[in-house]
Amino acid sequence: MSWRRRSPALAEIIEMSLNLEQASDIVERMGSEIADKSLAARRAFSVEGLKELDALYDLLLSNLQLAMSVFFSSDVPSARRLRRSKHRFRILNRRYSHAHVDRLHQQNVQSIETSTLHLALLGI
Repeated sequence: MSWRRRSPALAEIIEMSLNLEQASDIVERMGSEIADKSLAARRAFSVEGLKELDALYDLLLSNLQLAMSVFFSSDVPSARRLRRSKHRFRILNRRYSHAHVDRLHQQNVQSIETSTLHLALLGI
C-alpha cells in the first residue's frame, strides 16, 4: 500500500494519539489539583458522593477502553454500544449533579465542604 493511500489512516491514528495525550494531561492535572485541595483542606467526600464519583470514573474507563476498541476494529455494534454508554454517562452525570445539590439542601456537611471539588469532577 502506498504512502498516499495510508496517509488518511495514519492521520487518524496521530490525531487519536494526540487527543488521548491531551485528555490524559487534563485528567492528571484535575486529579492532582483536586487531591491537593482536598488534602490541604483535610476534607472528605460524603459516602454517597464518593460512590457516585467512583461509578462515573469506572464508566469513563470502560468507555475509553471501548472507544479504543472501536477505533482499532471499526466494529459497528461496538460503536453503537459506545454511543449508548456515552449517553448513559451523561445521564448519570446529570443525576449525580442533582443528587449532590439535594445533599447540599439537606445540609450534609461533607457535601458542603467538598462541593467545589465535587462539582469540578462532575464538570459543572
